[in-house]
Amino acid sequence: MSGIRDDRLAIWLSWSTALTNFLFTLLGVWLVERVGRRKLTLGSLMGTCASLVLLAVGFLLAALHTPPVTFHPSDPALANSTCVKYQ
Repeated sequence: MSGIRDDRLAIWLSWSTALTNFLFTLLGVWLVERVGRRKLTLGSLMGTCASLVLLAVGFLLAALHTPPVTFHPSDPALANSTCVKYQ
């Protein structure tokens, strides 16, 4: 059961996941009735766009501040001549 040795613990963990799913489903139904589908859809769309922009900036910053990868093989016929452990 995904690394859990105790069956009782695995059952309690699956129960807590199911309870969380149930509670947030009720919250979602209540929000749809209270706020409306259009406002919820537009709000979630803005949140999704903001998170994708944040993710893109994170990848851009990671690419800009990562040292370049250099690979100069001495013999192109070899698979990887620069990594001693790989050979």
